[in-house]
Parts: sequence; structure tokens; C-alpha cells
Amino acid sequence: MYFPANRTEVTESWLVDAISAHPTFISDSIETVSISNLGDGIGQLSVLVLAYQVVLKSHAVVAEMHQMAMKYGHYESEINFYRYFSDQVPVRTSKVYALDFDQQQERVCLGM
Repeated sequence: MYFPANRTEVTESWLVDAISAHPTFISDSIETVSISNLGDGIGQLSVLVLAYQVVLKSHAVVAEMHQMAMKYGHYESEINFYRYFSDQVPVRTSKVYALDFDQQQERVCLGM
């Protein structure tokens, strides 16, 4: 999966490509998406984007926050939680449509 470098690279066509293979959308395909910002900046370890009813999290845009998240394994831990453990905890968690972490490019993508 291609990882957006920043919020401007999160486009309608990228999002449709990223999550359209999920079983939820195979029989009910995505035709259009309305995208708006939910949050980023100082104090945030991710960028949050609302795309209709899907929330997309990606790496922090503030360099200091991004480096802190990388140093302490925040991105990898969050992806691994959703990949391996979220269905085993006794609380409700978000349904995940797309997720991945690229250690070399220091990018993360989590579509919920």
C-alpha cells in the first residue's frame, strides 16, 4: 500500500484504492468520499482525517512528535494492536478497513 506523506496526499482516489479491497466494500462499493480534517499539529502523534464514515490515521506532521512516536514504537504498537489483539480485548474497538506500518519510510496508515 502507498502511504501518504501528508494530508494533501489523502485524496478520494487514494482512499478508495486503499480500502476498496476490504470485504465490507466489495459488495457495497465506494463511489464518492467527502474528506475533512479532524486534527493534527503539536501534541498529536498522528493526523486524523474523516472520510465520510471512515477515520484515517497517519503519521504525525510535526517532526518532533513524529520522532517521539518512532522512538517509542507508537505507530508499530498501534498497528499491531489492531492487527493481532483488538478482537481479544473485552471492550469495543473500531472496525479496521486498512492498516499498515512502513518502518523504513516511517509512515503509518490506519483506516477505521
